[in-house]
Formats: sequence, C-alpha cells, structure tokens
Amino acid sequence: MNPTNGPLLPMKIGKVNSTPFEEVSAVKIVEGFVLVMQTVTVSREVLNNDQWRFKTYESFKKTALIVAEKYIGEEVCLEDIEINPPMENPSKHVEMHIEILFSARIPMKIGRKEVN
Repeated sequence: MNPTNGPLLPMKIGKVNSTPFEEVSAVKIVEGFVLVMQTVTVSREVLNNDQWRFKTYESFKKTALIVAEKYIGEEVCLEDIEINPPMENPSKHVEMHIEILFSARIPMKIGRKEVN
C-alpha cells in the first residue's frame, strides 16, 4: 500500500558517503574593524583531505569578501582583508573530531576619499 499518491521508490541501501561537518559563523565590529570568524568541526579523516581543505579555505575567503562589501558598502580587494591562517584544535565535545577556526579582519575604512 502506498500512503502517498506518487510512485513507489526503492529504499536506499548502504551508507551515504558525505562529509560530516558542523559550521558556526560570527561577524562582529571591534575597534574599527569587522571581525569574521568561522569554526568548522570535522572528523579526522576529512581533515587529511587536501581538496576539502582548499575548497573550505576558498569558501571562507569568498564569505569574507561578501561580509566586507556588506559592511563597507563598496567593492573590496582581497588584499585589503587580513585573513589569518586556519588554526586547528582538538574538539572538546566529540572524540575523533577537530575544530578548525578561520578568521579575517576587515578595516572599516579602506582608502576612502571623502568629498566635502
């Protein structure tokens, strides 16, 4: 018996092979700078994947550019943003996982010329 009106689909058998991770982001204004922080918790197997590391870092750089444009109100060059190298910490809550912290510092005034 089919409880829905749609066609019957076969059940998935086996595991779905995906990247297990958890991500938390925050944006704060501190002393004339916009601070962008992103913490990603991943399993240790994923951490050794160079392609995943590269894609995650590039994604964070894009996020920092979007936040910079939102808070400054104009297009910003990537050279104006100070992106710190990712830091790794063992997760305190979950064994076999690691936390990676990405952070960027964006100056609120990037070479603007004010006209009176």
